Amino acid sequence: MTDETLTPDFISETPAPEPVTILPNTTPTKVEFSPEQQALFDRKLRESHGRIARAERERVAQLEKELALMRDKAVGNAPDSSETEKLRAQIADEKLRSAAAEAKANKQAKEILQQKLAVEIDAVSPQDVSKLLQDNLVSRDGKWVVVDDNGVDREGVTPEQLYREFAESRPWSIRGRTIPGQGSKPSMGFPVPPPDWTKYFSNGSPLPNTSAELNQIAMRDPKAYARMKDASMRRS
Repeated sequence: MTDETLTPDFISETPAPEPVTILPNTTPTKVEFSPEQQALFDRKLRESHGRIARAERERVAQLEKELALMRDKAVGNAPDSSETEKLRAQIADEKLRSAAAEAKANKQAKEILQQKLAVEIDAVSPQDVSKLLQDNLVSRDGKWVVVDDNGVDREGVTPEQLYREFAESRPWSIRGRTIPGQGSKPSMGFPVPPPDWTKYFSNGSPLPNTSAELNQIAMRDPKAYARMKDASMRRS
């Protein structure tokens, strides 16, 4: 009997692995700052961290203050509370009401400011623009401060500049503008809708396949939409 080593077919048919290719190192070289640049970077980083920490401390302190007032109010309203505790509860209730009124006033003032700024940039939807930018405006020491999406102050940027930046970066959200007497076309936003109402209405009703464009006109310029519809009804 012949001594042979039996090799399974699946082993003999397995291809040899391909050699591994080592890719070149494409890691960018380390950026080196000059001593002045490094000092400026370190200072800005410390200031940024300091502002964030300060805002967080203020928020925590406010929450602790409100919690203490609510605790005094709860103790003073208990059936077995003393006269002193009842007096403290009354004072706490007045302070909580005052804080709530101040917060409501600040909210209303912010809404008025944002509406004014959105109208100044001629936004198509001032409410939507203000909603997008509401977290970038905070009240601090009686002034409105612009912050970035991380809550860090944007030094030197005013609320007016914040809204102008928005208008420049999103021209589609701004109405079309023209300069009277210059023969110019709209500088940004949607094109001016055609004045020919016959392309859109018949007897006061929209023509087929015009609903999408009419919706855009109505959103962009409700007065133009109303004039076109009225003209169609008068001619019917």
